[in-house]
Amino acid sequence: MGADRPSTSSNHVVKVMISGQQARTSMQPPGIPDDEADRLIALYRLNLLDTAPEESFDRVTRLAARALHVPFLLVSLIDEHRQWFKSSVGLDAKETSREVSFCGHVVFNRRALVVPDATRDPRFAGNPLVSGPPHIRAYAGVPLFTRDDQPIGTLCAIDTLVRDFTEDEVDSLRDHAGIVEELIQARDASLLALGTLKYVAERERLFRATFEDASFGIAHLDLNGVLRRMNRLGCALLGQPRVNLQAHCLFDLIHPDDAQRNQALIAKAISGEISRYHIDLRTRRQDGLYQPIKLDVSIHQDLAPRPDYLLVSIAAAPPPA
Repeated sequence: MGADRPSTSSNHVVKVMISGQQARTSMQPPGIPDDEADRLIALYRLNLLDTAPEESFDRVTRLAARALHVPFLLVSLIDEHRQWFKSSVGLDAKETSREVSFCGHVVFNRRALVVPDATRDPRFAGNPLVSGPPHIRAYAGVPLFTRDDQPIGTLCAIDTLVRDFTEDEVDSLRDHAGIVEELIQARDASLLALGTLKYVAERERLFRATFEDASFGIAHLDLNGVLRRMNRLGCALLGQPRVNLQAHCLFDLIHPDDAQRNQALIAKAISGEISRYHIDLRTRRQDGLYQPIKLDVSIHQDLAPRPDYLLVSIAAAPPPA
């Protein structure tokens, strides 16, 4: 049996040169799924096409080829016009046209395909991959799905001898395909996380630019009045350098005669009795003198169900008459 099959050692691979125009009229090209646009979006999102070989994928194809005793084992991705091989055993080709692909039928039907003798199957008898190199006779392929259940390709086993792949062999192929899916989905999750981090970083950059350049003073305080952040204008209106304010209680700067009135309003806001308040009071500058300012204070929360921080806008107030 082995004497009739091309060698698949590391120094011998079968060369395949195929174009869609070579297909004979007796061949049936694979159908196009109704949700092809969504399928292609899921595929392109992975950024797998035309990438360099990766040992994690190649290890699976080697193991599957040995388990099924086949000369060719492929991780095939189906894009709009071609099938491209992320990993392969036995072939030097990186792609063929989609029109001649066996794997395109698997993607279209979303289920495993077993072809015991391609020369006797009307879908494939006229296929140039059957009549010419690599002279496919038997084929077994199972679909590979993304996390959103889109079939983007296959793990497929190919033999140059007629054979009927057993149910156990197809199950083994499915198990190996599951490992490939995990690799693909881990990559997808990593890209999604990276995209999220970039989005958050950009939002933070825009927030900081808007926060710092606002035309009024802005401060974020915790519920005890300790400063989380304040923009440049807020520091200027309080007459204090940022280093004097950071991680200190802003309420400690309030004139003692105004502090009790402010504390009463803070308590009402935290309890939910009011959602915001306005107050005119005096705060101590770096030189020790007090100056009048206007505060607009509102309660905010991030993800917690309880109040999380105080948003304070600061404006200059006219001096008392």
